[in-house]
Amino acid sequence: MKKLFLMTCFLILCASVAFGQSWNPTPMVVNTPDAIHYAFDGTLLEVPFDLAGKPGTFYLVIDTKLDDAQKPVAIMNGFKGWHFVNGIDTTVFVSSGREYTTGLNLKFPWDGKGNEKNYENLVSSGNVMAGTYKYTLIGFDSSSGREIANDVIHIGNYSMPTLSRFYWKDDQTGAQLANPMIIGGQRYNRSNTVLAKTNTQFKFRLGDDPFDQSKITTCSVFGFQKSDIVPNQTIQRGAPMYDQNDYNTFYMPAAKGWELVATVQKYTFVPGGEAVQDLSWGDWSKLAFYCNPPYGNAGIVLTDSSNPDNLYYEVPNITPVQYPVDSINGFLKSDPTESLFEVLLLESYIPNVAADAAGVQRLTGEIGRFDPGPLPGQGYLAGDSSCLLDLVDMHKMIEGGDEPYATDGSGYIVWANSNGDFFCDKNAYVEPVNPAQVWACNTFEPRTNNNMRPCPCQTDMSGIMNSFLDFGGLFSCAWYTQDGTGINLIKFADDAFAAGGENTQKKGNGQTLDCGSQFDGIYMLKPIMAEPAAMNQAYDGTCWVAWDSDFGIITNQAVAVEEDAPAAFTVAQNTPNPFNPTTTINFTLAGEGQVSVDVFNVAGQKVDTLVNEFMSAGSHAVSWDASGFAAGVYFYTVTSGDYSRTMKMTLLK
Repeated sequence: MKKLFLMTCFLILCASVAFGQSWNPTPMVVNTPDAIHYAFDGTLLEVPFDLAGKPGTFYLVIDTKLDDAQKPVAIMNGFKGWHFVNGIDTTVFVSSGREYTTGLNLKFPWDGKGNEKNYENLVSSGNVMAGTYKYTLIGFDSSSGREIANDVIHIGNYSMPTLSRFYWKDDQTGAQLANPMIIGGQRYNRSNTVLAKTNTQFKFRLGDDPFDQSKITTCSVFGFQKSDIVPNQTIQRGAPMYDQNDYNTFYMPAAKGWELVATVQKYTFVPGGEAVQDLSWGDWSKLAFYCNPPYGNAGIVLTDSSNPDNLYYEVPNITPVQYPVDSINGFLKSDPTESLFEVLLLESYIPNVAADAAGVQRLTGEIGRFDPGPLPGQGYLAGDSSCLLDLVDMHKMIEGGDEPYATDGSGYIVWANSNGDFFCDKNAYVEPVNPAQVWACNTFEPRTNNNMRPCPCQTDMSGIMNSFLDFGGLFSCAWYTQDGTGINLIKFADDAFAAGGENTQKKGNGQTLDCGSQFDGIYMLKPIMAEPAAMNQAYDGTCWVAWDSDFGIITNQAVAVEEDAPAAFTVAQNTPNPFNPTTTINFTLAGEGQVSVDVFNVAGQKVDTLVNEFMSAGSHAVSWDASGFAAGVYFYTVTSGDYSRTMKMTLLK
């Protein structure tokens, strides 16, 4: 299955006059066949693909593709049974990384064998059984340095600098925005910037001049600086979620730690002014949740695209032994007093551990990270003091599922890595410094490069999840498959490990964007240093690195008509690709007949017909002049009789 039907239409405005010194990145574009035939006989299969725009390091992932009734339910596997899957397809193979330059008809080899994790190595599990499997080819630009997308604002839901996300659909029509936007809040002051006031909300359009602060629309929120409301006290706040039907409305968690209470507040964004709170909606007296001292963590709110009236609020905890309150609460936007559920995240308190490096007895620790999952109503959970990583389903919670690992499949966990199956495990070492920490999986201090602090974000269109890491040494990210299997730790070309102390370099946080636009990629903060102070310029902007993926099926069954077409029917990748503004499509016909060449956008809408006529057998070429079209990803389909072939191309401006 291609990305064709997965995303809504987009238009990218790219006139340099409108943007000033606009940011115009070159995306990575990967194109793979929808279906590949393979006999599963142990012979070498070479997965073909085209790569345009950027070279990079690529990984091949093979997952099962089962009917719902055949998918495993409530199965514990992995080392010590710490990897759990529930009602989903599972991963049977993860390759090591391979570097590729741009080109056509590249090959990624697979020997038809599966593998399993065994400590830090991959061990063959023998030939994969014949059948139909999903394959995903994913890569990132491992040779270029990070580009600046914005030099002031920050992207992601990291606990210190920022609480923001990407929004790429028009809030009124649902159509693709002209430019994806970063919308959210800045948690701490940024001196000499438009974000100098605590908890300034902001909106910024990707592609605008990254260094022009006038392109950032701001809105201040009263009550989040010290003593604004209560003398000598500061109200903590969490990550806002902007209403998917109205980007001038946002819901923001807040906590009064000295009163052990948290809530969600509703505001209207006022460009250039102060946000207006809806005092009739929620707030402390109508919508209250317990939070822990001494100051309370405010948590994160998610919406549900399949149930627009639903809000899901994750309330994190700092000291779980004394105050075990990590929970997710569901309620309605139309009536926040109408509770959908309240579920304590019991899995965040296992395994029990004797002591951490500071000699403090604790359980597995805080969650504190909450980001949208691959399906509506799902969310990823992670935390500061735990290497636990979960994908949870709030729809199961609405149905009454309040247990994480219920054996009948009713539990709310989709998949979980209690220790990451050694992947991102902070203490998975043969000879740890402190023997009491073996498999502890929750050491909060010391913050060393081995004590990674994961933070998940949204998946790409293929189902691959990117998790950002703190204290990750030379690595900034970790990739996971659709069932939570670790793919690899990701090192960007400009990653570096700074000497001078355990806390010298943090990696920060970010978000991924994969909506079929020129701006698709991995976005992260600049490397965070211990100095200057974390609450000022230490985070310094949002960077971008290109990535892309594509997926299809590998099967021993008959494949699509394009694979069964006679050898004389061929469709080549357009050249050049990416292009601006013209490109050429070459194809060969087995015989004469009616031929059409159509162009589609990522929503599957036909935007142009290049050929619709009777043509002779042999080689043909047709050009597309896209001068009047917006930049972005398009698809072209060549159809001749019963045979057709679809390919992906990218227009730059």
